Amino acid sequence: MAVQLSFQGLATSSPFGHIHCCTAVPLTGSSGVALNFTSFPAASTGFYTSTFTLAPAAFSTLLGGAAAGKAYVNIDTPGTYAGGEIRGFLPVTTVVPEPGTYALMGLGLAAVAGAAARRRRQQVRSIIKLHA
Repeated sequence: MAVQLSFQGLATSSPFGHIHCCTAVPLTGSSGVALNFTSFPAASTGFYTSTFTLAPAAFSTLLGGAAAGKAYVNIDTPGTYAGGEIRGFLPVTTVVPEPGTYALMGLGLAAVAGAAARRRRQQVRSIIKLHA
């Protein structure tokens, strides 16, 4: 699992961070730490990137929690904000087709309907010729 995040303006330059999962109610509440960030930069502003190897069950739980809005990232700064200076639920993504996708789908359906109508006309002409 890859983690990438940026932060700025923290109260101290000795933060640490982790991902919590899974809260009882989406987008609210607290839960236990699911993944501790290693080698977090000692800075009040910076960028963090790391890759973690998780057991399949742990990865599945974390991914499911994020998709359900029940997992959040916490960046803690000792002293002033020990409970979390920055806290944010992982984004819940919903796939919504772009307008162009609907336009292409409409053109495809029109082409199929046109081809079917032409085939029916040809079949009717063939039947009329047989009877004539």
